[in-house]
Amino acid sequence: MSRCLLRGAAPWLAAGVLVAPGLSGMALASGQATEAERTVDAPAPRADPPASRATPGRQATARPTWEETGASRDASARPPATRTAAGGQTPARPTQEGSDASAQPPATRTTSGGPGSREVPEGRETRTRREEPARGTAEQDEEAAHQDPEEDTPSPRPWRPMKGCAPDARFAGLWPAVKDVKFHPTTLEERAAFAKLLPALLKAAQEGRTLPAGLEKLAASVGFRLEVWDGKQDTFWVLREPPGKLRGAGAYVVRTGPATDDIIQVPHPWFDRGTEDIGVGLFTCAPEGQRPRLFMTATAHRYHGNPGETPEDPEHPADVAHNPDHLFQEVTNQVARTLAAPRVVQLHGFGTAKAEAGLRDKSLVAVVSSGTRQPTPWARQVSKRLAKVLGEGVRLYPEGAQVLGGTQNAQGRLLQSYECARFLHLELSARARKSLSSGERLARVGRVLFAPLED
Repeated sequence: MSRCLLRGAAPWLAAGVLVAPGLSGMALASGQATEAERTVDAPAPRADPPASRATPGRQATARPTWEETGASRDASARPPATRTAAGGQTPARPTQEGSDASAQPPATRTTSGGPGSREVPEGRETRTRREEPARGTAEQDEEAAHQDPEEDTPSPRPWRPMKGCAPDARFAGLWPAVKDVKFHPTTLEERAAFAKLLPALLKAAQEGRTLPAGLEKLAASVGFRLEVWDGKQDTFWVLREPPGKLRGAGAYVVRTGPATDDIIQVPHPWFDRGTEDIGVGLFTCAPEGQRPRLFMTATAHRYHGNPGETPEDPEHPADVAHNPDHLFQEVTNQVARTLAAPRVVQLHGFGTAKAEAGLRDKSLVAVVSSGTRQPTPWARQVSKRLAKVLGEGVRLYPEGAQVLGGTQNAQGRLLQSYECARFLHLELSARARKSLSSGERLARVGRVLFAPLED
């Protein structure tokens, strides 16, 4: 553990910071929480966080409301066109209905290679891997085997706005309409390209350099666009599928400049409703010193991988959390190989049907798991502190709850083989997800998830 902590501290030492960032307040434009927000799940008062390195804050961009129905916006209120490096313009994807035309994000700048492009060095340091665990276990994870009926109705867009937090509106465009995605399995060419793309992007982002030349062409060779999103707070490098070629390969957003080795994953958009907004809020609204490096999301509904697919089918190729052959898994692998001490937070949601049928404790609000039956220090720390935010219904798997532990999770199993990687599987009830529409409450959850480890 000490060796992993030293690796994780290296970027901060290089920047002249003698201690790792602590639990500073989230830089949210949050007002006073309402009485309802303060009393959801009866949270206990928050303990005072340790002091952290102060950095100047910057104004966040305004974010339009995201509507649950996902209806398209009026043509008169469309966002600005995408600006390419060559000077041309292509239409930008419309955002959700209810957006204010006066609060549109800046134009997306798509990067381009050029005569000065260079090859990305293939030789790179790889992290020490532990022996990979066997895939089969006697225990069947409930999250993989059974789903609450409440979650079976897909919501084509993120379902709630967040009060007091204004992420870049372009994040809403990462999730297309479910019907527009024609799922296709990951190819060997995609794996090979991303094995070069991700390390090059992550290393350049850490060093604060400009986008390496030639990567836009490499991304395009496997059907991806590499975009640069310039905002008031951050600059992001975004790997996403172009309109008209949506195949459910995922979307990947790299934060440039100072950032932690933390990663946020949203594997089940539409299905685990609200995890999209929570993930984006945690990623974009964190203050300097606690800003995660990478945001990852699936771009296909988990049960739309095959024609006529149902939750009862034995295989679900579009379910990135349970398909180790998906590109989502390759990106996770490259993250673990490249970052010094990555911590992956994967967001999930569960419904109320089992509780209403008497098959699950109605007081269950959240289940925190390391993806194994032996909780890690990080999982213990998060579960203890999260109870002060969401209430006593927060349980640690498997000690406080024997369900929703994510033990069959593909990314969790992969990260077990990396000595310095950490994985956190977080299941949130529908009530908890709704309560996190408050920027203040979401900020508290962020401080819990990304606090430095005590050990």
